[in-house]
Amino acid sequence: MHLADLVPDEEVLLALEPEELGLLVLQVLVQWSPHIDKQVGPFINGALSGYPSAQQRDQITLAIREAWAWLEGQGLLLLDPRYLAGDIRILSRRARRLASNAKARRPISGQKLPKGPLHPTIREDVWSLYHRGKYDTAVFEAMKAVEVAVRDAGQFGPRDLGRDTIRNRWFASKIISAASSGSSNKTRRCE
Repeated sequence: MHLADLVPDEEVLLALEPEELGLLVLQVLVQWSPHIDKQVGPFINGALSGYPSAQQRDQITLAIREAWAWLEGQGLLLLDPRYLAGDIRILSRRARRLASNAKARRPISGQKLPKGPLHPTIREDVWSLYHRGKYDTAVFEAMKAVEVAVRDAGQFGPRDLGRDTIRNRWFASKIISAASSGSSNKTRRCE
């Protein structure tokens, strides 16, 4: 298993926080043979081979180093006691338990939601939340941005919040618009 199997899109990889990427790195390391030394350099070289374009090679390297440092800081990667000096690591017992957690093993896909079509106002926040599997939070943030944009465009006050305010203001503007254009059916509901 390679890191690119879990995170196929390099932009998604770069959007992950060190702890999120660290748990994915852990998923790869737990699959390695016990006879393969766990070192950050060889791990990065193997990971970069999974991203052939590697336009962001330096950023990917930094992100993996941050994730590796997080794993060490959490006591998930430990110095291998067989080597007194060096940078060879072993997985802690806690790391092995985490690696067996089904939720931590889920792949993250960059193919589900393309970044380009999203409005620039919500692009970074919503896209990264979505790819982290935080769908409800992504939808909430997107809808909050819509509400703020409607409130700004309609010059509503700071206390004009929520679905009912938007619906009532929108419906009232349609009635006023229909009345000013001379429409005979002023009370027709516009949806």
